[in-house]
Amino acid sequence: MKRTVKILALLMALAMVFGMLAGCGGGSKTPDAAPSGDEGKKDEAPADSGLNVRDVTEDQAKEDVTKDEDTNETRTLNISLSDDCGTLNPMASQGSFVSVTYAFYEPLWDYLPSGERVWLLATSYEPVNETQYKLTLREGVKFANGNDFTAEDVLFTMKLCAEDPRFYLNVKAIDLEKTCVTGKYTMDVYYTNYDVTQEPNMLQMLIYDEESYDPEYMSNHTIGTGKYIVTDYVVNSHITAERNENYWGDKANIKTINFKVIGEAAQIINAIETGDIDVASVVSVADADYVKSLGYTLDTRWGGYCNTAYLSFHGALASKDARWAVAYAFDRESMNLAMYNGLSTYPDHPVSDHMIDFQEGFRDLTDYYVEGYNLEKAKEYAEKSGLVGQTLKIITNGNETYNDAAQILKNSLHQIGVEATITPLDQATYFSSLMDASGFDIGFYFVSSPSMLASDVIANYPDFVPLDWTGPEHDEFSEIAHACVHEFDEAKRAELLSEAMVKFADACMWVPVNESLALRGWDSDVANVVYMLAGNCDYGQITFK
Repeated sequence: MKRTVKILALLMALAMVFGMLAGCGGGSKTPDAAPSGDEGKKDEAPADSGLNVRDVTEDQAKEDVTKDEDTNETRTLNISLSDDCGTLNPMASQGSFVSVTYAFYEPLWDYLPSGERVWLLATSYEPVNETQYKLTLREGVKFANGNDFTAEDVLFTMKLCAEDPRFYLNVKAIDLEKTCVTGKYTMDVYYTNYDVTQEPNMLQMLIYDEESYDPEYMSNHTIGTGKYIVTDYVVNSHITAERNENYWGDKANIKTINFKVIGEAAQIINAIETGDIDVASVVSVADADYVKSLGYTLDTRWGGYCNTAYLSFHGALASKDARWAVAYAFDRESMNLAMYNGLSTYPDHPVSDHMIDFQEGFRDLTDYYVEGYNLEKAKEYAEKSGLVGQTLKIITNGNETYNDAAQILKNSLHQIGVEATITPLDQATYFSSLMDASGFDIGFYFVSSPSMLASDVIANYPDFVPLDWTGPEHDEFSEIAHACVHEFDEAKRAELLSEAMVKFADACMWVPVNESLALRGWDSDVANVVYMLAGNCDYGQITFK
């Protein structure tokens, strides 16, 4: 039962995270969001830090543009939303709507896509030892209702997260029996044991005002510390927000934002053509070139996870040679063309290039990642493993992009003498099917984690998704991978992660298909559209030129 609850909680948390990313890109055909450039390159952290991130100021993330101050005051910024979950309460929101709540509420800190930390409601988080931290909060911050923000509000929010299976990852390592308020703006935070995922997971913990907490009232009103305050909300229509003039830091550039719920790709294009929106938080792959032709800036970025094919260790793919046969049959270039019109990329290692703790040493750990698609090698391994003549069962969650990738793989397998069937399932059925390795051979889905850490991914996915990987190799890998997550020393943790990644790549638990793609667009007179690590936008930085 305990393991089932943890699996459910992980899947719910992932669904929320990728729902945020979906609201920031993808389009009707994409499963979610995008990689590009060097956003995944990492900076070194201070020696005493438990996490490999670098502190930055908000100014470092802004573009150098000339603002139109008069227009910022008089013109409403119109932003499209792909859906509406029917509540403004962050802990009741889901899908792409989660990202909108960051305009009204704030976490203790946030991260840029590079993994650089931006301090928000906290000003420092200093380790005393591996399991004790001194949390210092920003003074002088007020909630939208005028109440002071204090350490009591943070502790209250932590306890709310601990009670909700969708949010327990925000505080999963925190010992709430020992964690205590030591002053109006200070806390002692204790861990049950050190966990490298704890700090990045906390960026999803939006802080509530304990005194005014009322879930029913908060469904239609916002009482956060964010840069905007909701003035009008009509479900499935729009959210109108005004600048929080009492904001603790630099106030938002634009006075009024109107979020418009526009779910269909054709409707988004129409809104762009007629000037009804200034920022399209979702642009479909099929419409990308046309949107650019209209003068929009098209933002092609990583979506925070890899589209991935899981390989069951049960049955036909029980041997490593059989799994390598399938891996060499992945024509990822054709899959990228079918799924993203060739706009995405695919990694040369098991996880996304954009994980916070990515290492260059992850690359090309096996011949497959060096050579890629190779039907001769695929056939050689298929014959060696006895896979030729067998029929593999491929399952998807019904998403069109995964169905396209599955069909391409099926065609490749046929060329090496291996047949395949494709079974698209609904989302709920797919989750349960993925938990039974005996019911499929290949499952197309995604791989990532709310923490955006490779160490978290490879340590926990083999436990959460039971592909029947067992035996001495698994046990040795698992010991190293879990030790990595709980290693406080950054240098030792990097060594453990590198060692675990070598063993994981060799086992071939999955094949990364491509980086998910986020497509967003904005009008040529809009600037400073900055998206953070989890896919939420810093709406306060946006300005009219």
